[in-house]
Amino acid sequence: MDPMPVLPPYPHPGLDAPSADFVEVLDPPPIDWVPATPSTAYTLASRAFITGREGWDKSPLWTIRVHRDENLIPGKLAISHGTAYIPFNGKEVSVQEFEVLCAASDVLEWVSTSNDQIPEHALPAGNTHIGEPLYVVPQ
Repeated sequence: MDPMPVLPPYPHPGLDAPSADFVEVLDPPPIDWVPATPSTAYTLASRAFITGREGWDKSPLWTIRVHRDENLIPGKLAISHGTAYIPFNGKEVSVQEFEVLCAASDVLEWVSTSNDQIPEHALPAGNTHIGEPLYVVPQ
């Protein structure tokens, strides 16, 4: 039986080869929810999914979600204005801590629906305290 071949030394002099336990290929998830605030969200500009446009000035709106009273509630961030809101108890409520939906524009698409039918692959953006899924629709 031939002995196993000897591998050449690590190509950088003075450095040991990294342990196999620490080498991994990281593939970012296609959809991610990233914690942010109105003052830090701008760092996500290249990753945030544009949900729609503000009615009065057409600035981009991003999808957010907020943990509140045992609910996970989807809402919107008007990034140009640094303001984030969720619908809560029939009102639009300003929020300061939230998660931003991050996804490449080719990963998500808007799908038409009718008769209150939820499309098969719809992405839940939150849920009520009893587990009912909550979805986002474009504005």
